[in-house]
Amino acid sequence: FGPKDICAVCRALGVNTTLTSLDLSGSQFDDISIASLGKLLRENRILTSLGLRFCMIGKEILNEVCSALRVNTTLTSLDLSRGNFDDQSIASLVTMLRENKVLTSLTLRRCGLSVNGLCEICNALGVNTALSSLNLSENMFDEQSIACLVQLLTNNKTLEDLTLFGCDLNDDALGPLVKSIEHSKLKKIYLNWNEFTKRGIIAFTSVLKNHPTLTTVMVEEWKDDAY
Repeated sequence: FGPKDICAVCRALGVNTTLTSLDLSGSQFDDISIASLGKLLRENRILTSLGLRFCMIGKEILNEVCSALRVNTTLTSLDLSRGNFDDQSIASLVTMLRENKVLTSLTLRRCGLSVNGLCEICNALGVNTALSSLNLSENMFDEQSIACLVQLLTNNKTLEDLTLFGCDLNDDALGPLVKSIEHSKLKKIYLNWNEFTKRGIIAFTSVLKNHPTLTTVMVEEWKDDAY
């Protein structure tokens, strides 16, 4: 979709009373279409799912969407994958996550999040009481951001589904993660495409086999041709 198409869709959904899912992935936004989407999210009381993958989301659209979601009372699923988020642009996302009590699923796959950005998001979700599914795949973690993730898993009591495909995690990350996961409410965790050895995986899964809520663990040994 182009900007005019987005505006037309948003106008139509302003009076629609049945559509619950909107996928604008790959669309091109301008200032007017960004404002139209923001207006829709503020006023619509039916929409529960919004997809904005591959939209080259920058500061302007992220600010508008997150500002709208601070008052939206129905949207439960948001996919912003392949956005282009710097530390300044995620400020509105962090504020929204601290205040929103409705959103239950957030996907931020390959958004170029920095170490600071990952930590800010994890810190915000530490006090969030609604989100149950989080996908941070293909954002690169280091020791500092892993520590923030550990703190999130320790503090958050609602997160049930965590996806971390291709996050540059290695065996050194497994120890801290295991300790935090042991005391979490997670039901599913996905860790494929990381740099784990067979030895690390065995140690990881053996500790979690008696976890009271965990039902699904996806993890694999790293191979140079894994991609």
